Amino acid sequence: MKKLLSILLLFACHIAQSQTVPQGINYQAVALDQSGQPIPGIDIVGRPIDDAEIGVRISIIENVPTGNILYQEEHEVLTDLYGMFNLVIGQGLQVSVDPFSSINWQGDKFLQVELSIENDGEFVLSAVQPLMSVPYAFLAENAMIAQTALDVDDADADPSNELQSLSVSGDSLTLSNGNTVQLPAIDDADSDPNNEIQVLSISNDTLYLSNGGFAVLPLDQVNDADADPLNEIQTLTKSGSTINLTNGGSVIVFDGNYNNLSNTPNIPNKTSDLTNDSGFITAEVDGSNTNELQLLSMSNDTLYLTDGGFVVLPAGFDGDYNSLTNTPAIPTKTSDLINDSGFITTEQDSSATNELQTLSISNDTVFLSDGGQIKLPYSANSSTNSMLIYNVYIDTVRAPSRRGGGPIQYFYSDTITSPSPGKFWNITSIYGNTYYSDGSVTTIGG
Repeated sequence: MKKLLSILLLFACHIAQSQTVPQGINYQAVALDQSGQPIPGIDIVGRPIDDAEIGVRISIIENVPTGNILYQEEHEVLTDLYGMFNLVIGQGLQVSVDPFSSINWQGDKFLQVELSIENDGEFVLSAVQPLMSVPYAFLAENAMIAQTALDVDDADADPSNELQSLSVSGDSLTLSNGNTVQLPAIDDADSDPNNEIQVLSISNDTLYLSNGGFAVLPLDQVNDADADPLNEIQTLTKSGSTINLTNGGSVIVFDGNYNNLSNTPNIPNKTSDLTNDSGFITAEVDGSNTNELQLLSMSNDTLYLTDGGFVVLPAGFDGDYNSLTNTPAIPTKTSDLINDSGFITTEQDSSATNELQTLSISNDTVFLSDGGQIKLPYSANSSTNSMLIYNVYIDTVRAPSRRGGGPIQYFYSDTITSPSPGKFWNITSIYGNTYYSDGSVTTIGG
């Protein structure tokens, strides 16, 4: 349950010269939670904020804390970060039938305060406390004893010197002209400072707490006073190095050009522009540009400089394989090799010749003795009616002939006897005559 710490309860008891009492009671309080922690205002998503608006309902009750409500009103007040708020009882929004001015202040009266931290119309009882002697100023207004009223004499003629400022430092609340009150310490009964912490999430128009509870947001959180949702929207454009808004306003941005910079540094372009902090020389100190130069020569394994100094080179490799160490062993027999490709070392079928075959030829076909044959290609020239035939092992070949003015008919019926195997014939058939390569002519066919 929400609680209230009443810090200052002042009643407007000064009476104007017209002998009327102001209809209001100044009330200041700090809202506390169950553990005594000040309750600040919260924004729409539940975050504590300064100057947040909360709802307060004030009731004046008769005789006992649970008695009849004589008067009731509601206020919307602003709190600070510490939950403090101020209001004037009697000047809120009247809820009861009878007004504040109709209250009969005779007898015991109690002040009941209810809070609506989210200002959503849902009030929670915070405190009920008795009203002490201060409201009797209102009673005195009605007394009119001996035709006089209860005049308040401000003896110091200063209507504001009774006002004080309230400040907080750590857990202490202090009045500027008065005392200090210590705020109660936080009693975390469950010894867990984090189990009250929840995660807030949103889905569409609904806010959720991780441990339960949700709130549906109104459709539009924007109070668009001019009823135009678009007139605040502007278009951003860029022209050169200038960015412009359609309704006015522009800014110039850097275009990246070094020449457009201001206060650029001077960049040196000569060595004389630099400070000689590394000891470089600007002139030949000894007057000679070549006296530091030397010639390099070699004798056997030694390098020499002309002005002195030498170095002995380490012995090098002579290029002879036999001069190497840790040379690998080179295999000299097939048995030195690993048989990973499946070569054989013995004749598996006990015959060393059964794979041998005899080759023979018949006409244009070559035959193997164990079977298999292939037809040989021929070389012919149809433009000259000639054919080149190679005789390998036989003495006769079938000669080509010309028939009826058509192309050469190869391997017809006539034969030519070769003087010896292994010779080429260039056989040309012209009008039924066949010429040997040696120039002789024979007539074969027609």
